[in-house]
Amino acid sequence: MANKVFNVAKRDLLKGDLDFDTATIKALLYDTSHSSDADDDTVSAFAVLDEINEAGYSRQTLANVAVTLDDVNDRAYVDADDPAFGSIVAGGTVAGCIVYKFVTDDTDSPPIVDLDLTDTLTNGQAVSVQFATTGFLLLS
Repeated sequence: MANKVFNVAKRDLLKGDLDFDTATIKALLYDTSHSSDADDDTVSAFAVLDEINEAGYSRQTLANVAVTLDDVNDRAYVDADDPAFGSIVAGGTVAGCIVYKFVTDDTDSPPIVDLDLTDTLTNGQAVSVQFATTGFLLLS
């Protein structure tokens, strides 16, 4: 599965309803059975979330979220510190990461991007997601 930007995030960006300077932006990890569609408007709308549920895992609030304008390459992007999810016990397979705007719970929190990751078995070691040099959301 390829990375995708959710339609609700595209709309919210155009309407000015997604302000990375003030919003709480979080990340969650999912297992291999996850299924979502670009049309999903909230985290709870995913057909199958299959969120990692092994001990040691918890969703993370992104730190130092910043929007960068790159005039040289005619693009802008949103980046943050790479989220560290701590040591997750064996038994799961991290297949991807959803970055979303947290409101109050999954029923009103719109997803922003779905990042496809190389499948990684959890084994008690620390798990983190390394965002690209152009962040987790690139507009070009």
